[in-house]
Order: sequence, then structure tokens, then C-alpha cells
Amino acid sequence: MALPPGGRVLDLGCSKGSFRFQHGAAEELPFPDEMFDLIIANFVFEHTSDFARAISEAERVLARGGSLYMSVPNAKSFEDELYRALFAGGGHRQRFGLETILRAVYAHTGLKLMAFADWPAGFTFFEHREGLRQFTLAVVDVLRRSVNADISLRSNFILTFQKVAGPATDRSRRSARIAAEAR
Repeated sequence: MALPPGGRVLDLGCSKGSFRFQHGAAEELPFPDEMFDLIIANFVFEHTSDFARAISEAERVLARGGSLYMSVPNAKSFEDELYRALFAGGGHRQRFGLETILRAVYAHTGLKLMAFADWPAGFTFFEHREGLRQFTLAVVDVLRRSVNADISLRSNFILTFQKVAGPATDRSRRSARIAAEAR
């Protein structure tokens, strides 16, 4: 996806950020409608308390024709289970399978899936414990070679969506959502 000249990018969930940043919750983004041409949410949505609201907000601030790149861990993977066990959940509030994330995105937005990829385990959560990371990768490799089971596959999902809905569709969906929340 090529950004238009002067295109705007939102790095959602970038922590302190590499450049200027603005604090806020993914469920209530402090930006006007259709402000960004690209939103990057790299391992963010599993940390949100209300995924439906967060994905709806991402759609709201995404310009028509814009793209949303997201990566999420597969909750059924060895990598995610190990992360949750070692770090008492590690802040993961959502448990995604490919079907559950697609169902939720389609239920709460008009976003269209444009691309998908499985991403193998990298155990990057070991960060400054490179020895432990390499040991874990070695164990995974031994299992793969000895019992022909690769537990690193399908550990993460990478999905790219595009906002194709027009303003009238967006308004009616937002109105229906507000009415449902008021009940």
C-alpha cells in the first residue's frame, strides 16, 4: 500500500513512541473522523479491554480507502500460552483465533480483509534474555526434528484491512452502535 502525498500514519499502541506521541485509549481515540491513511497496530489489540470498541474506533479514524495493519497472537499457539504462563497473562486481555478476530472485525466494522499471513513464533517477549530465547527456539527445533511437530507455526496472525465503506454506511453503523450501547 502506497501512502498518498502527505498521508498520515497512526502507530496505535506504540508505547512511548519513537517521535512525538499522544496518550490515549484505543477504545476512545482522540482524533477526528477519517484522519489517517494507515493505522499500524502491531500486537496491540490483545491488550485492549474492549476489542469491539477499539476496532470501531480504528475504523472511525481511518480514511476511506485507508489501510489497517494489525498483528495479533494466536491464543491457541504454544508461544502465546507460554507468554501467558510466564508473565501472568502479560497484559493480554483478548484471546484471538483467526476465526474469532475476523468475526469480530466484520461484526463491528465495514473493514474488508485485503491480506493475511501466518507468522511463526519468535519469542520476542524474552527481550533482554537472549539466552533464554535461543534455548526456547532450540527446544522448538528439537521437537520439530524429532517428532515432526512444529509448535512455532501459526503463532501469530498478520492481517491488513481496508476501509471501503462510505460516510453514509459509517454513520448508520455508528448510530446503530450508539443505540445498542444505550440499551
